[in-house]
Amino acid sequence: MADPQERSEGDLHWLGGIMDGEASFCITTKRDVYGRVHLSPDIAIGNTSPIMVAEIKRILAMHDLPVWVSERPAGVSKRTKISWQLTARGPKRVGRWLKVLLPYIRSRRHDAAMLYDFVMSRLSKSPVMPYSEQEITWCEQLRHGNRTRISSETLRQTLARQIIGAPKGNTNRLGGVKIKSDLTAKA
Repeated sequence: MADPQERSEGDLHWLGGIMDGEASFCITTKRDVYGRVHLSPDIAIGNTSPIMVAEIKRILAMHDLPVWVSERPAGVSKRTKISWQLTARGPKRVGRWLKVLLPYIRSRRHDAAMLYDFVMSRLSKSPVMPYSEQEITWCEQLRHGNRTRISSETLRQTLARQIIGAPKGNTNRLGGVKIKSDLTAKA
């Protein structure tokens, strides 16, 4: 029988491979009750195999990594199977996942490392601190890589309005200061 340490290492390599193919590394935007935008790091793994989902849950539990599992019922079409999504959401949970799993992720390592940098940056400061230019850039790069349709400039403008308290309707100028970003400067 294999040494438990070797099995654990093999499990992490297997999970890293699954995450390379099935995982999503992203930073989502959420609004609080006051309409302020917050950036939230997320990792999600989707799959239709109950055996694979059980194995992923076992490995995560073995390494004390928190996970939220949601089940999506089969659709009306005979082709649509029941599926599950395993999610880690928020800087602390995502940070714990990536601290353990980042060395085992290969093809998506760039995205995972960028998300980890964002998480470590946010955890190193007070949650009420505004987002830095670098944090917004990481968010934009992940959005671009994930082909999100929301404009990065819109995100920058929304976050800038929050900081200086400009009115919501004014999208080109905020408090008399035009927002510039690396994206507009290069264009």
